[in-house]
Amino acid sequence: WLNTPRRPLEASGTSGMKVAFNGALNLSILDGWWCEGFKANLGWAIGKGEYYKDSELQDEIESKALYEILEEELIPMFYEKSTHGVSRRWVRYMKESMKALCPQFSTNRMTFEYLQKFYLKSADDYKKLAENSFGYAKELAAWKDHIKNNWSSVNFVEVSSINGQGHVVDDSHKVSVKVQLTNLQPDDITVELFYGMLNEKREIIDGEALMLKCESKDENGAAIFSGEIPLKASGRFGYTARVLPSREKMLSYEKGYLLWE
Repeated sequence: WLNTPRRPLEASGTSGMKVAFNGALNLSILDGWWCEGFKANLGWAIGKGEYYKDSELQDEIESKALYEILEEELIPMFYEKSTHGVSRRWVRYMKESMKALCPQFSTNRMTFEYLQKFYLKSADDYKKLAENSFGYAKELAAWKDHIKNNWSSVNFVEVSSINGQGHVVDDSHKVSVKVQLTNLQPDDITVELFYGMLNEKREIIDGEALMLKCESKDENGAAIFSGEIPLKASGRFGYTARVLPSREKMLSYEKGYLLWE
């Protein structure tokens, strides 16, 4: 099953899941379900999950990778026959694929994860908003208006490292972020560090978000947040800070309410 949308435009890849149940093998970019499902003896991956800003360059690199897999691995394996005319390695891949993927990817799992991650949460959110004659909904609407009227006054005062630049694996890097809030309070906002390994262009790759804790206020009323970045691997790490409305009150990201350092 050949699947070649441009990463990261794959919706989910359910067709690839279906063919696994029928004994077919997947040859796909690492996107959607195949990021989780791929292993070397179950099928083939085009590339290693890289992102490209230049779509033409992406097409060129991934097409070469595809032809290399077809010419050097997949086609020779398929036509490698035993004395009985059976492609034993291909059949072994089929069996391994079905054994590993079929129990792992199913409609039962999909329904359960939708229920756990979305439907139950939506039901809880509605219950919370509707209780006391929609009292919390009115309170939340007033809070959002307060955020809207004062968001433009939020700004970074200082972002600083607390414990230097050189570290070893499994160490942590402490960061302090000072934010001027004016008419807002620390519990009105969430301050996060977006961090990760740096590529050759000093861009963060495969970044993660770390929520910081408010420690205090300075003499000018600016709120001071801090946290520790876990350093799980060797190499160059980078980070940047961002401010958004409180994650406990805002149900999702809203356009215009995300301030980067």
